[in-house]
Amino acid sequence: MRLPVKYRMDGISIASLFSNSKKSVREYVYGEMGPARSIKTKDWNYILLRYTTDQIASIRSGENRTIKKLQGLSGGVSRGKEKASAFEYDQLYNLAKDPLEENNLAERPEYRKILDKIKDLLRIELKRFAGRPYGEFVPGGNTAAAGSFDDALKKMRDSLKQDAASKKRTQPRQKTRNTRV
Repeated sequence: MRLPVKYRMDGISIASLFSNSKKSVREYVYGEMGPARSIKTKDWNYILLRYTTDQIASIRSGENRTIKKLQGLSGGVSRGKEKASAFEYDQLYNLAKDPLEENNLAERPEYRKILDKIKDLLRIELKRFAGRPYGEFVPGGNTAAAGSFDDALKKMRDSLKQDAASKKRTQPRQKTRNTRV
């Protein structure tokens, strides 16, 4: 069977795993979920968050539906809503030392070279998708770069805090059962 001329294959063969399951088939994995993208290597996980200008405008206007959507599973930040880093532009985790991804290293100068290398891998992956701009990595269209929507991220954080406080107030109290001994 011949593939159509314009057929675009974006995966790789994993056939080698059948003969040697310990041999790696790729250096890293690219992922995306809502406005988040990621590159995960054996030792590092880099997650970045870039909203579109339309999404930012909706957040700024207080559009609750958009805010809830972006905080949910389809939004990319659900992986750790309780974590402050879930709303940071760039997140870098050392998986060997921090498997629970609790310490964001992206802003620490001693990790700049690692972060730059992983960002280069991300650029390569993003450019594979023609006509799909993303943040400052592939400019154009409806994209917004890091640093251009701090106020929107603050609004998202504040909304989550309000939701958490509201849920706490409305949760029914647990009834305790008196038992005789």
